[in-house]
Amino acid sequence: STQMWKLYATESDKYDRALVSNWKSNTDSMLIFTGLFSAIVSAFLIETYKTLQPDTGTQTTLLLSQLIAQSDGRPSSSSFDPLQFSVPASAIRVNILMFISLFFSVTSALVSTLVQQWARDY
Repeated sequence: STQMWKLYATESDKYDRALVSNWKSNTDSMLIFTGLFSAIVSAFLIETYKTLQPDTGTQTTLLLSQLIAQSDGRPSSSSFDPLQFSVPASAIRVNILMFISLFFSVTSALVSTLVQQWARDY
């Protein structure tokens, strides 16, 4: 009976070590993937986030042309209205999806890190 328990303890220890080793390697791969994915999504977010705001270069050009026209004493041909800008619905949808994917990617990296810490203690 004691030999059976020794055999059980040895086999269960081998199984547990293999399981933890598998978890560590899987979470290492997941951390690499989520890191790369988050970096790529962040780079796209930096560019697409600009579509949610009015173009300041265009605004400056319009304001300067109005100032020049007023200084010459002639009426300006274009009027500047800061409330005229509207965000395209597609830009809002794209940015929402990108922020959600970044959130899930960072959450996945956090969970993966917690699993690795737990596996080290196990």
